[in-house]
Amino acid sequence: MNFDSENPTCPACGISVEADEVKIVCPSCKETFHEDCWQENKGCSTYLCDQVNILKRQRTNVPPYFDQTHLPDEPKNGNKYFDANTLGIRWRDIMTKKYCLIKGRARRKELWMFFCVNFLLIIIPMLIGGCFIAAGEEMTEVSGLFVLVGLFFSLVTFLPTICLFGRRLHDIGCSAWPALLMFVPPLSGLLALMGGLFVLIDGLFTLASGLFMLIISLIGSQEGDNQYGPNPIPEQENYFDANMLGIRWRDIMTQKYRLEKGRARRKEFWMFNLINFLISSFLFITALILMTTGAALDNASGGEGIWRLVIVTGGLCMFAYIIFLCLILLPSINIMARRLHDLGLSSLFILLILIPCGAVILFLLCCLDSQSGNNQYGPNPKGID
Repeated sequence: MNFDSENPTCPACGISVEADEVKIVCPSCKETFHEDCWQENKGCSTYLCDQVNILKRQRTNVPPYFDQTHLPDEPKNGNKYFDANTLGIRWRDIMTKKYCLIKGRARRKELWMFFCVNFLLIIIPMLIGGCFIAAGEEMTEVSGLFVLVGLFFSLVTFLPTICLFGRRLHDIGCSAWPALLMFVPPLSGLLALMGGLFVLIDGLFTLASGLFMLIISLIGSQEGDNQYGPNPIPEQENYFDANMLGIRWRDIMTQKYRLEKGRARRKEFWMFNLINFLISSFLFITALILMTTGAALDNASGGEGIWRLVIVTGGLCMFAYIIFLCLILLPSINIMARRLHDLGLSSLFILLILIPCGAVILFLLCCLDSQSGNNQYGPNPKGID
């Protein structure tokens, strides 16, 4: 326990709790937490403490051990609130308190929320710059400014991204050295400038390193404490259920292929779309690399050699990509309808995708939690009233 020290260490994030910070002391184990960590973990994160998930079990009276804080009121519609700490505040902490921090462990949630904010900060200026480029040559300077903003954010977030990925490796019990694979895409990109076979090598290296980092970011935390620090999440939430990926995807593609009735929780929806994204991205990127590289090398060799076979293989991968998209179209629409049902909305809201920014609205809706209790579309898929 650390409650006797002047600056105790928060068991959830591994960072010292300063005297001027808002803190929460667990009434059972007496551990001191940051307010953000306590609310994100829904209570204490100490193994076997009776305050684990206390905020999930009881959200009425504010306990006396809360220091300068209170819980937000429950929305009147019965849905759970969306904690902004998982996005903006957590991103700020990583960019300030944990900018160069390689020690300790990071859970999947911390990694993906940081990646999500980074993606928005980098891709939005890039997209705006692309729109100005399409508008005409007179907007070139304005478009260049937005592109520079996106590049600036990518450079500023590069180091904390490597450190965060290193802590993610610590969380699964591995050394942080594989985090250096993040240098592979930019370095292999320099080799691609030489042309020829180096373009194919760059594509393969980038694809392999990207898949490796994606797999690492999906693996669940190692149970209990390890040599790199305490478990960042409560023990009973620390598991990786294969149903979240392959088995659930198989069920949706077979048993629920044409199922429009009922409700689908966020986990079912996002895990299904995650598998679809991985498969389709792998097929498309592989086809693109093989076809473009094969065509370039085939022209350079005067139409001789095995490069025609490389082009044909890329074409087959592109054909498999198109077939896969056709197969997942109907179940994707159906699970989107059931996800809207889970929020108490009609499946006709899918038509929002036909209007500008409609896809963004649907994305935000699919991030919301299930409607409490039963509704007109069926029982709560979480089994919670």
